[in-house]
Amino acid sequence: MSKYTKKVTVEQGFPGLLFWMILIITILNTGQRAYITAKKEKKSYVLFVMLSLITILINITLSDLIEADKIGTIFFLFAAIIVNIHLSLLFYTSLYLLQFSG
Repeated sequence: MSKYTKKVTVEQGFPGLLFWMILIITILNTGQRAYITAKKEKKSYVLFVMLSLITILINITLSDLIEADKIGTIFFLFAAIIVNIHLSLLFYTSLYLLQFSG
C-alpha cells in the first residue's frame, strides 16, 4: 500500500479509499476504451494522456504529490481529457450509426 493510499485511509476512512480506488479504475478503464475506439490519428493523443496519468500514479505511490497544486491539477485535467475524448467518440459513433440506420 502506498503512502498516499494510507493517507487517504487515515484522513477519510475506508469509504474515501474505496472512492479513490474506484476513481482510478474508472479513469484507466475509460482511457483504455477510448484508445480502442479511437481512430489512428487520435490514438497517439490518448496514449500520451494515459501514459502521463500512469506516470503521475507511479509518482504518488512514492509520495503525496497529488496534494501539490501542480501535480493534482494536471492529474484531474488529464482525467477530464480522457473522459472528454471517450464521450466525443461515443457521440460521433452514435451519429454515424444513426445516419446509416434510417
